[in-house]
Amino acid sequence: MEDAPRWTDRGAATRERIVRAAACIDFSRGIAGTSIEQVLSASNASRSQLYRYFSNKEEVIEAVVEFQVSAVLAHQRALLESVDSLGGLRGWADAVVAMNQTGVGVAGCRLGVLGGQLAGWSGAARATLEDAFRTWESYLAAALRRMQERGELDAEADPAELSTGIMAALQGGLLLARAARSQLPMRTALGLAVDGVALAAARAARAELGAALSSGACS
Repeated sequence: MEDAPRWTDRGAATRERIVRAAACIDFSRGIAGTSIEQVLSASNASRSQLYRYFSNKEEVIEAVVEFQVSAVLAHQRALLESVDSLGGLRGWADAVVAMNQTGVGVAGCRLGVLGGQLAGWSGAARATLEDAFRTWESYLAAALRRMQERGELDAEADPAELSTGIMAALQGGLLLARAARSQLPMRTALGLAVDGVALAAARAARAELGAALSSGACS
């Protein structure tokens, strides 16, 4: 494995400024609409500074993907690490809807936006993004397993399958929400996905009640 590049504090700050500027441009204009000249202007960096850290535009985009992935996963991990109930899962869903709402419609998930832009790519950026979605789903699956451990989710339910369904609903809802400039499609799609978990939770509650009745615990 190659050693990670080492930069001075000033150099690292310059590189981060370039990446942040590129991330903002990419989010609003897409990869095709992001040029080196725009990044240089937005970051107030010289061409020689940019090429000190990146060989070409593709490497800039790869750094943007890594930057966005790190930010999104850190936030989602913080939101999901304490979720262990249906109420907590609904709270997470409400938070996701709220954080993607802007004054002019729905901003959209940064990873979802990148996913659409990188659909035709086959390089490191695409692989990084695919791994990020799997990691995000693993956070959701861990929350669902904690619900199972507390008896709030049917023991026969598959947390991995449910987490994939929730993620698909979230990303699909975000896509429709951006087109409609309204949070309603996202809220509806995510709500239906969480309702699916609620059905599994209800089965667990009925099974627990049935076991209690058959054992005479409620007599």
